[in-house]
Amino acid sequence: GQLYTTPWKSLLIKGIEEQDLSHWEYVLGKHRVNVRHASNELNWQVEDCCVEGLRLKRYLVRQLDQDDIRTEGLTFSIKMQGGSGLSGSVIIRRQEGIRPDQQKLLDRYSIWHTPDMNAHSREPILYRKDLEKEHLFPYLVSLCKTFYQRRSEEQPALLSTDAAGRRAAASAPMKASFQCSHCLTVYDEQYGDPEQQIAPGTPFLQLGGGYVCPVCGGPGSDFSPMEKTPEFKGDCRTFIERSNR
Repeated sequence: GQLYTTPWKSLLIKGIEEQDLSHWEYVLGKHRVNVRHASNELNWQVEDCCVEGLRLKRYLVRQLDQDDIRTEGLTFSIKMQGGSGLSGSVIIRRQEGIRPDQQKLLDRYSIWHTPDMNAHSREPILYRKDLEKEHLFPYLVSLCKTFYQRRSEEQPALLSTDAAGRRAAASAPMKASFQCSHCLTVYDEQYGDPEQQIAPGTPFLQLGGGYVCPVCGGPGSDFSPMEKTPEFKGDCRTFIERSNR
C-alpha cells in the first residue's frame, strides 16, 4: 500500500491489493493500531427510547476515543432492560433486582462476551459482574486486547499458507507474450487469438508461418517476444490504446 499523512494526526493507506488485506489486518491487530474512529459510534447498539443506555454508550465511546482503543471487528450492545433482543460481541447489562428508589445510587453492570467474540452467537459468557459505571472501561479495554491477541495467534498460520500459495504461483511458468513490431499489438499465449480460431494457451511458436497480426496484417515473423505479460487493468478500450502505442 501507499501511505499518506493528513493534518489530523492520522494517515491513510491507499492502493492495498485485495490479497494483502489479511496481512494488514494482522499487523494492525497485533499492534492494536486504531482505524476508522467512526466505528466506535457505529458498532454500538442501544435499546430504543432508552436515554440511560444512550448516555452510557456516549460515555464509553468518549473513553475509547480518548485512549485511542482499537475496536475494529467488534460490536457492542447495552441492555438496560430484561428481555432485550440486542446482540453483539460484547454485551453490557445493567443488573436487575435493585430497588427503584436506589437505582441511581446502586447501579451495577455486568460484561458478557460471545465465544470467539462472534457477534452472531446467542450464548454469551459472563466476563465480569457487579461493576460500577466508572469501572466498565478498563475491562472493555482488556477484552479488546484479548480479542486482538487471539487474532494475532491465529493469523500467522493463515498468512504462511497464503505466502506458500503465492510462491507456488510465482514459480509456475508464465505464459509468454509476443508483440507486433508494426502496430505493437500483443499476442498473449494465455488468451490466444479467438478471431483466428487460436485457442487460449497456444504457444506462439506453434502458430506456424501463416499467422498474421489481427490488427495490421503483419506477418508472424515480425512479432518479437516480450519480457512478461503486461498487466491489464481497465476496460477493452484501455487495453487497445496501450497496445497501439
